[in-house]
Amino acid sequence: MSALEQALRKRGFRSAHPLPPQTPDPYTKKLRNGNGKVSATATATETLTDNLWNKSTRIVDMAELFSDISGKKSALHFTGFTSAQFALSMVEGMQKVRFIRGQAPV
Repeated sequence: MSALEQALRKRGFRSAHPLPPQTPDPYTKKLRNGNGKVSATATATETLTDNLWNKSTRIVDMAELFSDISGKKSALHFTGFTSAQFALSMVEGMQKVRFIRGQAPV
């Protein structure tokens, strides 16, 4: 049992689903390319490795993540790599937005 699980149990928290094992960390994400499509290549998959997050606090180092994905910009068909392209590569989906013709509700 991890230190986090022990601390939560001391405070009375119980979970039907225990926290995942701390090693290895199997968190992966397929990145989106410059056209907004999920990339099919294995080189455009991001895996959270030890240098990208702190296991004890479970916090991702965004600067390291940006740098790591920036190294994959050719596989994602980006010529440069800006914060907007970083956001595009990390997007999971889109919200449905409706525009209704007429007066705005009060």
